[in-house]
Amino acid sequence: MKKSACVLLLLFIAFFISCNATTTSKNRVNIPDALLGTIEMPEQWIFVERDGWLVIVNVETQKDVAIEEYRGQYQQWTYNAVFESYERIDLISEAYPASTGARLSLYRFSTPEGEIQLYTVFFGSQVTPGYSASFIFLHDTIDENVLIEIVESYQYYLD
Repeated sequence: MKKSACVLLLLFIAFFISCNATTTSKNRVNIPDALLGTIEMPEQWIFVERDGWLVIVNVETQKDVAIEEYRGQYQQWTYNAVFESYERIDLISEAYPASTGARLSLYRFSTPEGEIQLYTVFFGSQVTPGYSASFIFLHDTIDENVLIEIVESYQYYLD
């Protein structure tokens, strides 16, 4: 009986440790655009500015995670030239978390290398209604749940 209880206790401890080891630590960060807001994102990701556009970089791998696709007033957006050769073929799925002002979408894109599926995250502004920015996440291996958490965590700047 004692052996069974010890084995169960050890299994429970191993399970608890493994669950905590896979949890991604997050930081609340400002999106470096005075018209947007804050999000929670993995602590190893940071925003940097490159050629006037925001980029999310993984500091551990030094690889780009996402690049700002466009920003500006509704239907008057300025587009990032990095994505000139990308064409949206169709929308695969979309999620609108309740009242966060952010949206997660999965699109099929045509690129010079062929068709790919990539996530985009849209952030709307409360400071300037109609203003928004969108990021394309560059790797289809990014866990959708991480992106959902980013979208759900979005908070507007209100002043």
